[in-house]
Amino acid sequence: MHCHEARFHGALLERGFWIYICVIEHLGEKIIYVGRTGDSSSLNAGSPFLRLTGHLDRKYTAKSATMLKQLTKHGFDVEKCSFELFAFGPFYPEQKERESHRTYRDVLAALERDVADELRKRGYTVVGSHNSKTQSDSEIFFRILNHEKFPRSQIPLPTNRA
Repeated sequence: MHCHEARFHGALLERGFWIYICVIEHLGEKIIYVGRTGDSSSLNAGSPFLRLTGHLDRKYTAKSATMLKQLTKHGFDVEKCSFELFAFGPFYPEQKERESHRTYRDVLAALERDVADELRKRGYTVVGSHNSKTQSDSEIFFRILNHEKFPRSQIPLPTNRA
């Protein structure tokens, strides 16, 4: 029997439009997953905590297990990984109107793409695809990548696969 612990602040349960960066380590190799909340197929904009649990759902019918698929693709055993989550937001509250939901969703999709691209430029292994044709909010972009909780020196150095 093993005892494991997880600590998180209740604010991670707040619904809305968030950007999150998850640093995943497996047997000395580190990769980064950049994501956002704000569904494309509904008016939902859940919390980063709920999004992370959906990402790691092994249930056969799980449609939101994108991170799990990327970990498997890279040969990572999810149960042997360590996860560090950096969540920024919520930048906007969950919306009840389709038009405003789509507007905020598209802004966050562009931020997700730009944050992932910047981390790749810095030499990190970022998994997943980050497509958007929308222009992102440069003020939020710089707030994320220059935030005291996410300084360059705190991002784990990338490792190369043998």
